[in-house]
Amino acid sequence: AVHSAVFSPDGDLVVTTCLDTARIWSTSSGERLHMLKGHRDAVCKATFSFDGALVLTASRDLTARVWSTKSGECLCILAGHGDTVFMAAFSPDNALVITASSDLTAKIWNVGSGECLRTLTGHRNRVYSAAFAPNMARALTASHDRTARVWNTETGECLHTLAGHWDTVFSAVFSADGVMVLTASFDCTAKVWSTEKGECLHTLAGHGDNVNSAVFS
Repeated sequence: AVHSAVFSPDGDLVVTTCLDTARIWSTSSGERLHMLKGHRDAVCKATFSFDGALVLTASRDLTARVWSTKSGECLCILAGHGDTVFMAAFSPDNALVITASSDLTAKIWNVGSGECLRTLTGHRNRVYSAAFAPNMARALTASHDRTARVWNTETGECLHTLAGHWDTVFSAVFSADGVMVLTASFDCTAKVWSTEKGECLHTLAGHGDNVNSAVFS
């Protein structure tokens, strides 16, 4: 099975994940350019950096890896989680990575050194997604514990616990200006929240089954 597929920022490339590898493809020719091999278990997700120069993979082998888009070489292994890394995301300046793990934590890493700068602790179950705010001052996580959390990226402090869903929160994203948060839940709803206050602004109800993802325009 192909678990994920995403475009590069310029649309020239695609990265896909399957089993314990990721592959980079040309969108103009359909040619496979690189196979990213090194993970020891399934690769859950892959994504490009905002400038397209790097690829980031998250794996069940408890690590995330940073790769060169141009050469396909593994540049850095982000090791420190105690369970599956479900997803990983770059900061807008491509200098940091945030990872979400089944070990109940998210971690913030330095891309250049591979050093773990901060561990975000507080969730009581698996953390499925994590993201930086556009200004990088905040981070966002979503968890099987039915909450999302907003964090201070400098201190690791939890600023708000977004509680209101009655089932797993599978994903959470910031709006383009960072003012709002959007959560998607297995309770069949999505919710819009204030980043600053942590208050629920709207509940988007109408689906008859799990809401796996939701994104802003």
